[in-house]
Amino acid sequence: MKFLYECPAETKICFGVSDVSLVDENLDLLNKLSQLKLFLIYGNIAEIRALQKKLQFDTENILESEGENGAIFNQLKVNAPDIIAVNTNGAGDALVGYLFSLNIINYQLNFV
Repeated sequence: MKFLYECPAETKICFGVSDVSLVDENLDLLNKLSQLKLFLIYGNIAEIRALQKKLQFDTENILESEGENGAIFNQLKVNAPDIIAVNTNGAGDALVGYLFSLNIINYQLNFV
């Protein structure tokens, strides 16, 4: 986490919650992360709610996956197309990448 505090001010920090259980298990680290200005927090609805119950984050954007029902980006509902999913592994990461590729999040990003 130390490197996050050493990043240039223009660096955009994105944080993905990967499992509800990881919120309680990593509360000390998440508390440190909550002290930073974040560009994006993303995860499924249960993960985001678990995080919000424990900590307040200063973030510009929130992306909540609803699985087959689409997503909510900054309180804007985005519907998902009807498909037959064979494997949903990595679906959340793909959703974030897709939104970046569409310039829905229209910023110059600096990856650390």
